[in-house]
Amino acid sequence: MNTIISISSGGIAGALARYFLSVFVQRRTRTAFPYGTMAVNISGCFFMGFIIDIFISNPGFSPSLKLFFITGFAGAFTTFSTFGHETVSLLISRNFKAALLNILLTNFIGLAAVFAGAATAKALGAV
Repeated sequence: MNTIISISSGGIAGALARYFLSVFVQRRTRTAFPYGTMAVNISGCFFMGFIIDIFISNPGFSPSLKLFFITGFAGAFTTFSTFGHETVSLLISRNFKAALLNILLTNFIGLAAVFAGAATAKALGAV
């Protein structure tokens, strides 16, 4: 039961954080380009790099805490399904430049963010 509660509560927090960050960013950009989703995916990649590096370097954390943050929170926060849908929508609307930009920026900056998250965890002494 503890596993279900950890994942579920992390999932609720991650889903709400995803929604509010995406809406916040998208409203400020006022464009059809999915900056809100891109912000969620990149910050989610950063978070994943950060938190996993902490857990790997500190094996004493409880399994429930790991499930809360990785499976629950990050799993609900960083879904790429919206990324796929928005990219396909851009392609269908023949907005090829925006679709390509979305693919390139989200993937390359996201990968860099994972490295940056891990490096930040180390620099803060959390690892």
